[in-house]
Amino acid sequence: MIIKKSLYLLAVATLSPGILSCSKSSPVENAAKDLCECLTPVFSDMQKFSQALKSGDKSAMEKIATAAGDVGEQSTNCMQSLQQRYPEIGDDMKLQTQVTVRIKELCPPPEIFGAIPH
Repeated sequence: MIIKKSLYLLAVATLSPGILSCSKSSPVENAAKDLCECLTPVFSDMQKFSQALKSGDKSAMEKIATAAGDVGEQSTNCMQSLQQRYPEIGDDMKLQTQVTVRIKELCPPPEIFGAIPH
């Protein structure tokens, strides 16, 4: 069960760089906001899982892990739509960096197992 959730978290961490290649908007601000919308459900589940883990609530951990696939799929679909909306960021490392910085300010990922730093 914990392994399944760990794999989910790893998938989120792996998707994060891909997210950055998918967005921009006229200003980087809009792209970062759009990405935060995609990531909010994932980050929320990560935070809930972390809290359940700390409290030892196996039932809550299992419930979150069971729903993780749907949340991950929705977030992936959201990010893919942003790739289509903002294709110009994919090849521009400077813009990717700007979006990354802004995402960390707008919606920093929760720190889970120390694996996803702020």
